[in-house]
Amino acid sequence: MPEIRNIAVAGGTGRVGRNIVESLLSPEFRSSFGEVVLLTRERGPTAIELEKKGATIRLYNEENMASSLEGVDVLVNALASKGHHYKLKIIEALPTSSVKLYFPSEFGVDHYGHMFPQEMWDTKKDMYRAVQKAAPNTKVCLVFIGLFLELSFGPWFGFDTKNARYTCVGSATTPASYTSMADTGKIVAALASLPYGKVPEFARFGGDTISCAEIAKVMKDNGGPEIQIEELDLGEFKKRVLEENGLMPAEHIRFVMGEGGIDHRVEGMGSDVDLVNEGEKRWKWKRVGNYAAEVKGRPFV
Repeated sequence: MPEIRNIAVAGGTGRVGRNIVESLLSPEFRSSFGEVVLLTRERGPTAIELEKKGATIRLYNEENMASSLEGVDVLVNALASKGHHYKLKIIEALPTSSVKLYFPSEFGVDHYGHMFPQEMWDTKKDMYRAVQKAAPNTKVCLVFIGLFLELSFGPWFGFDTKNARYTCVGSATTPASYTSMADTGKIVAALASLPYGKVPEFARFGGDTISCAEIAKVMKDNGGPEIQIEELDLGEFKKRVLEENGLMPAEHIRFVMGEGGIDHRVEGMGSDVDLVNEGEKRWKWKRVGNYAAEVKGRPFV
C-alpha cells in the first residue's frame, strides 16, 4: 500500500501556490496525501476558500517556522521572489523537520544551464546551495516549467499584439516551452506523489513548445491580427543585456529563448513530461491554442 504523505505549501495563496494547493485537493491527487497544509501568514479570503475545499491552515511567522512544519513529509515553497527572508527561515527549519522531499521556489526557466550572472537567478542558486548544506539528507526537486502560458504573450517578451508586431531575438522558428499555472499545480502534485527515489533533482516540463512564428499564426487563427515579425540579432541583443545586467530577468529570458534554452522537449533541454503525464493519460495539457481561444487571439490588448 503506498505511503500517505502530509504535504505543505508555503505561499499557497499566491498565483502559483494556489494552483498547487487546488491540484493537491483535486480528486485526481487527493488520495495520495494525508493532510494538505496551507502555510500562510494571514487567514485571508483565499486561505479561507482553500480551507473550505479541504486544506488545513497553519499560520507561520519568523519564530514558529519549525513548529509549522511538524508532521510534514513534503514541502513545496511557492513564495514569491520578495519572500526571500521567509525562504531562509524555511531552510533553517528543514534539518530538524520531518520533511523528506522539498520543492524550492523555482517554477520557471531552467537557469542552471546558462553561464552568466543574473541577480534573481543567482539568488535562487544561492538558496539551493544553502538547502544542500543545511539539509543534505532532504531530497530536493527543482521544477522548471519554462514560461507561464497566461503571463508570457505580452510586450515584455516581444509579443505586442496591440500593435500587431512580434519582435523575437534570433530566429522566429526557435521554439520555447509554455505551461499553464493549472498544469504547473498538477505537475507538482504528481511529482510529490511519486516514490521518493523516482523524483528527479532537476525536472523540466512544457505543456506546449512552440515558436514565435507559430504563435503568431495561432493567435491570428483565433481572431487576432495579422502579425508582423521582426528578428533581432541574437549576439548583439545578448551582449547589450549582459552589459546592462538588470535585476529582472525578462530581457535575459528573451535571448535565452533565442538560443533554444527554454525548449523543454527531449530533443531540446530535456523533458520529464512522461514521468507525470505519459501520453496525456492523466490530463490534457493546456496549449497555446487553448489560451488563444480564450483571449480571442488578442492577449494583453
